[in-house]
Amino acid sequence: MKKIFAIILSLSLTAFASFTLGGCNGSKETLVVYTEAGFAPWEFTAPGTTDVIGVDIEIAKYIANKYNYKLKVIDCNFDSIVAGIAEDNALGIAGISYNATRAQAVEYSTFYYGDAFQAVVYIKDSAPEINEDGEFMTANFQGAKLVYQTGTTSSLFVTENQESWAIAGTKDFAQIMAALQDMKDAATKEYLIVCTYTAPDEGDTIALKKFFFNQNNFD
Repeated sequence: MKKIFAIILSLSLTAFASFTLGGCNGSKETLVVYTEAGFAPWEFTAPGTTDVIGVDIEIAKYIANKYNYKLKVIDCNFDSIVAGIAEDNALGIAGISYNATRAQAVEYSTFYYGDAFQAVVYIKDSAPEINEDGEFMTANFQGAKLVYQTGTTSSLFVTENQESWAIAGTKDFAQIMAALQDMKDAATKEYLIVCTYTAPDEGDTIALKKFFFNQNNFD
């Protein structure tokens, strides 16, 4: 599945100029931006610090500077972003795919990135079936126990196809690193993101493959 990234906004907003963000005593008003800093290179924590950096953060800085706002970045769990922007009349800037459920709660910006794929991180010794294009096949999920990050498109893949793919069990985690550390059979996550944690086909015990499946229910 191709993943498309967009900035998401509260549905109560009709234009950026309509923001009513907090300011006091004549100081600059504050642009609140929700993100999840586990999605390099778009948003991640600078090594040795708690500073959130990345492509999306640079976009947030540009918006704040353009409209003379002070920027406040809130790093939260991925599945809390939509609720956070609605509650605080804020922006959500993260790698968020479009789906109908999210679109009922937020308004998407123009899509600004595409061509990212789902991937599976798996134990090398499992010797999974790989197709002629070098992609991980859904047949490998039969009897497997999968881990994934809560609220992501990976979680949609797993929960909506658990029965048809004969997945033995699942476990979700707020952070992808926690999922990878707990992994027994396989983990699902966006391809470019998992690459920042484990290089494809490297390491003694785990490997990474793009994930191939029939796109019956996903656009």
